[in-house]
Amino acid sequence: MTTKSKTTTSKSTTLASVLFSLSIAAYTPFIHAADAKTPGAESDFSALYKNFQQAQKLGETERALSIFEKAYPLGVAKYGEDSENAANLAFNFANLLAEKGDIDKAEKYLDIVEQRYEDLYGDESTQYFDVLLAKVKLFEDKNIKVKDRFKRHGKAIKALLYAIEDVADNNPEMETTLYYHTGIAVGKAQKLPKKKSISVLETAHELARKNWGAEAQGTIELNFILGTLYQDADKKRHAVKVFSEIVDIFDAHFEDDHPWEVAAHARL
Repeated sequence: MTTKSKTTTSKSTTLASVLFSLSIAAYTPFIHAADAKTPGAESDFSALYKNFQQAQKLGETERALSIFEKAYPLGVAKYGEDSENAANLAFNFANLLAEKGDIDKAEKYLDIVEQRYEDLYGDESTQYFDVLLAKVKLFEDKNIKVKDRFKRHGKAIKALLYAIEDVADNNPEMETTLYYHTGIAVGKAQKLPKKKSISVLETAHELARKNWGAEAQGTIELNFILGTLYQDADKKRHAVKVFSEIVDIFDAHFEDDHPWEVAAHARL
């Protein structure tokens, strides 16, 4: 099937006016300032943490990380190793290390956060989901130079896939968003458990379609990923149905060609 050339501008609905974009702010866990356990560490930590925040605001990434490396053990001593604040500090540390490209060390601190969050909130909490998703994102970039990236990314994706159902059931008000982010993570993965991945994407797309509408950007994005999963699993009829639906939505509602429409045409 060839792509239809669109030369008219009679359709009043533009891509920007109908599609909405979903964005996630960088996760920065909140530190409860009044929760100190070790008074002796308080003044040093507080001063360093203020300097760290100032460096971050100025975009001085290297300086911010250098300060945080000194502040982190003092913060743990101040709040207590098993505290929520200590876990949040570890999460912040992991984010800084990942930004610098120190993937191995970042994973080490995410492991700490995962265990602490499971103890604090349970493995059906959105907090626990956040750290599982952070682990997936840590290994998404194909260009990072880290040992066994492919294997470690696959392990992180698998953990996310097998956690999503329980987390979503326990947080019904967040169900669609949780499945959306899982679906997007799946779309960036290279090796997946096919049956489980398709099941999760089918649920994600169904929820998005119901709550956001078929023409929403998030819904179309999930549908496209689902189509590629069907294709990879040799479910050709399912794939054709999905890609045809995407083409029809763009033909009916948008006046300009979009990469997803072009790609969907190419797969028909």
